[in-house]
Amino acid sequence: MRRAAARTAAALAAALVVLALAGPAAAGEVWYRIPCASGGIDDAVVSGDGQRLTLAWHLDCAARPEESPARFGHGLYPRKAEAVAPGQGMRIYSPTAPTLFSDTAALPPVEDLGICVVTDYEVRIACVRVVRGAPGEVVLTALPTGDPLVDRPVRYVPKESGGGGTCGGCW
Repeated sequence: MRRAAARTAAALAAALVVLALAGPAAAGEVWYRIPCASGGIDDAVVSGDGQRLTLAWHLDCAARPEESPARFGHGLYPRKAEAVAPGQGMRIYSPTAPTLFSDTAALPPVEDLGICVVTDYEVRIACVRVVRGAPGEVVLTALPTGDPLVDRPVRYVPKESGGGGTCGGCW
């Protein structure tokens, strides 16, 4: 009886060690970051029907071989909700600077939204404000990174948990 209890205790202890040493279940669960604080949004264009937004941006940073999984992305800053950095929007840095990127996605169904290029939870490189007016009418304006709409940290939402976007397939 004592041997069985000792074997059970040893097995449990071994299982706890394995669990304690295990890394994340999937690479996408962690937002790996590098210091990157300069760049900008080069183009922001709304489709004629006001349903889709194309953003092109650059970062004055490049990948670091020792930190190869590092990613950047966009932060979504709805006026009346939590700011998030959706996992599905994360991109890898280019091997050499500048890192260039462009993407087109549906505009979420919110009236006032900030979208920023983000390289960390509180690092906003450049931002735009998206304001919906009449049906199909969307106004884009450059937004300072310290504007009250976006001057708050984002919460990284891994792709595996739904990505944190305000709607499926949206910014």
